[in-house]
Amino acid sequence: MLTGGACADQQRHDTMSLVTPSLSTPNMDRIATEGVLFKWGYSSTPTCTPARAAILTGQKPWNHGSLGAVGVAHEYPFEMPVTLAALGYSTTSIGKDQ
Repeated sequence: MLTGGACADQQRHDTMSLVTPSLSTPNMDRIATEGVLFKWGYSSTPTCTPARAAILTGQKPWNHGSLGAVGVAHEYPFEMPVTLAALGYSTTSIGKDQ
């Protein structure tokens, strides 16, 4: 059973007590009720590292080169936050360190 302190970086939609009441996930439920709860979400790949690289670069895994959970690049030729910053947006990254 998941608890409020469980790692929530990748999981199915039904692993929250908001959706499956037999679970206990008060922190994730609070985020969902105070923020946004997406009913549908899509990823370019089910593996975490290539999925994060896809979000960062805006490219599919076979274009950004990260196809597995190891060997992530330290820098890509194109990164969305750099482009957004050049357009005047303030960006930040939070989460896992590599």
